[in-house]
Formats: sequence, structure tokens, C-alpha cells
Amino acid sequence: MSLAESAAGVDPSGAFTSIPIIDLTKGATLEGRAALAQEVRDACMKVGFFYVQNHGIPQTCFDNVLAAMQTYFGLPMEAKMKLYHKTVANFKGYSPPLDANIDAANNDRGDFHEGFEIGWEEFEVKANDEKRADDGAMAGANASHPSSHPSSHAL
Repeated sequence: MSLAESAAGVDPSGAFTSIPIIDLTKGATLEGRAALAQEVRDACMKVGFFYVQNHGIPQTCFDNVLAAMQTYFGLPMEAKMKLYHKTVANFKGYSPPLDANIDAANNDRGDFHEGFEIGWEEFEVKANDEKRADDGAMAGANASHPSSHPSSHAL
């Protein structure tokens, strides 16, 4: 089924009655992974997001990430702008309020969310890695190593 055919079955009002819950234990078999992939696709097409359960990530990891986010976003604007995503080599980093505009009716003024873009990248590009050969500007060689980021104490 094509993306267009899938979209044809989506409620045009965008209404949904519940947030889908995707259980990753279903992916233990090949058939289960295929069904899981279909669940993720359906959730993305019909709702736009979903909850994940049985992912295996310890609660302490979530707690640590939340604490780090509260620390970072509590810093003065000048300190956060040291990692502004438009001035770092890998296009990842801080997005201040009014930096993005997802509503065309907003007259290009920007919206009030702030965020921090992250993503996994290898610190060193592996020779002849065909899977990463066409990554271009987002390739590992262009990723800034965490040691080059200022510590929260320096900010």
C-alpha cells in the first residue's frame, strides 16, 4: 500500500480517540517485527505520534535526561546560544524561541518553543562504510565531539 493510499483512510478532521501504545515486545520474531512496523506506520499516519512501552530503557535514564534538560533550559539565553544550531558544524544544538515557524498564518514571526536537536553520529568515520557514504554534512566527520561542547559549568 502506498503512502497516498494509506492517507486516504485517515480521518480528514484529524480526530482520534486515543494515543496509540506500541509494545516493543511484539518485535521478537520476524512476523512480529513486520506487524510492529505496520503499527508504527499506522500510528504515524493516523495520529502523528505514539507511546512506546517495554522499550528496556531504565527509569533512571529518563530521570537523568530530564534533570539535564532542566539544567540546560534554565541557563541564561546567552549561555544556551553558545550551542545555537545554525552556528555549529553538525546542524544540531539549541533552537531559541522565535527561531522556527510552523504556522504560515503566523506571518513568519516564529513560535515560542525552544528545543535542542540531538542525534547519534560516529565520532570517527569508518573507511568504506557504504551505509554512511552519502550522509554528507551530517556525517560523523562533521559531528562535533562532546568534548568540544562547553560544560554546563562553563556556560
